[in-house]
Amino acid sequence: MGNRTKALLVGIVALAAGATAAAQTNLGSVTIGGNTTSAVTVTFASATTPASIAVVTQGNPNLDFTNATGGTCAAGTAYAANAACTVNVEFAPQFAGARYGAVVLEDANGVVATVYLQGTGLGPQVNFLPGTQSSIGSGLAYPEAIAVDASGNVYISDSGNARVLKETLSGGSFTQSTVASATDGGLSEPIGIAVDGAGNVYIADDPRLRVLKETLSAGGYIQSDVVSSDLTETFCLTVDNSGNVYFCQLGNSQVTKETLTANGYTQSMIGTGLSAPSGVAVDGAGNVYIADGAGGAVYKETPSPSGYVQTTLPTSGLNRPDGLAVDGYGNVFIADLGNNRIVKLAPSGNSYTQSTVETGSVNEPVDVAVDGSGNLYIVEAAGCTCVVKVDFSDPPALSFATTVYGAINSDSPQTVTVENAGDVPLSFAIPANGYNPSIAGDFTLNSSGASACQVEDSGTSTEETLAPGASCELPISFAPETAGTFSGSLVLTDNNLDAAAPGYTSQSIALNGTESQATPTITWATPSAIT
Repeated sequence: MGNRTKALLVGIVALAAGATAAAQTNLGSVTIGGNTTSAVTVTFASATTPASIAVVTQGNPNLDFTNATGGTCAAGTAYAANAACTVNVEFAPQFAGARYGAVVLEDANGVVATVYLQGTGLGPQVNFLPGTQSSIGSGLAYPEAIAVDASGNVYISDSGNARVLKETLSGGSFTQSTVASATDGGLSEPIGIAVDGAGNVYIADDPRLRVLKETLSAGGYIQSDVVSSDLTETFCLTVDNSGNVYFCQLGNSQVTKETLTANGYTQSMIGTGLSAPSGVAVDGAGNVYIADGAGGAVYKETPSPSGYVQTTLPTSGLNRPDGLAVDGYGNVFIADLGNNRIVKLAPSGNSYTQSTVETGSVNEPVDVAVDGSGNLYIVEAAGCTCVVKVDFSDPPALSFATTVYGAINSDSPQTVTVENAGDVPLSFAIPANGYNPSIAGDFTLNSSGASACQVEDSGTSTEETLAPGASCELPISFAPETAGTFSGSLVLTDNNLDAAAPGYTSQSIALNGTESQATPTITWATPSAIT
């Protein structure tokens, strides 16, 4: 495992060629399935003639943010220094919560202007717990950190191999490629990693004492320095919705912020009273979250006119908190390394509610990331030394133990928890006939428990709902009346991702089980002797 006792820091850094000031536009809140169009102003720092205009969602085209017609920016047109034009951007969120993107203009030499975008999707979003685990990546050696973009592509700092990998998601599987390595990027031991709204990748390269920016351009990456002097040791890293970069340092027990300006990056420090900052994350409002590994605490740094106001998040029993992530609703996820678990802090009024995420077993988690669907990505330092995806957005499949006919199934019930991970109440449709949820014959659903999801029929007067962050349970049993192999489904019908009635969506939990016929045994009493 790479050295996770780290430090960093100093100075104002010259802006890399092709970069621009930290322009940022918020397109507001939009219901999933709806859209809004806004004119986004682009200002050129120097004279240029852009060859292309792109609107992307964390580097991916045709997702939440797209290029609408009617803007004044035009490819092939010469613009003087400080000239401005507009790009019409359509925001049509595909998931609930904060969404991040960018307007990117390039000339023949690379990026000439970037305006970061943010918007919020409104809608209910179904997750299923516990999640289904799978491994990502091959040939890894001491992975240290992870990031994920809007398409579910995963970025891994593979420190033992001195490289940063991109795992591109397609058709449910991943294709591995290299963002930077010792050969083409001079990496030594990449520790921290982050990705911004334009799809640019940031790397904390520890032994070389620098923070790098890999600018996405023409399908490849152009490397430049964010910080490359007067550093000690660099590791945990994040980037906000305006391209500002944050990373941890132990030398002065603070987190460093590199604020992107027209002339470069301006450096400042965040956090007081820290022992060993080991993780950092930032939300859409600019709040910074810091894990203090040695102190066993997590701090929230809230922006104020004079800098930041520090508060301690209410946590219990943390043991060496390490990597952090924050989702689009402000939920904070903590890689609780010493306890082999992922902790979730959910906002509740003016405080937070702590819970342990149902991930299955994890071994020494050192970093965690979360995507727009609510899936978690975890870097494990022990056991598989791998990256694990915990899929909460797809319905699970349940397989029941083989049971002898007439006996009670040994692993019934199996319970699936339905959670509304969105920001609008989730509604369960009243069926015209039958039941919702419906379940195949040979399987049963217990809806009588206090925390059970309620079953609706055509006579139900009011739709059952789940508030944002709320959950209910589906206790499912295998109960066939004859011997054989059985398969079926439990089907839930609702307004997931703001599907409107009568076109509600459905999620199907696959069910499988086998009941065998026991070999009959015939016995009889020994007859009396015959005289």
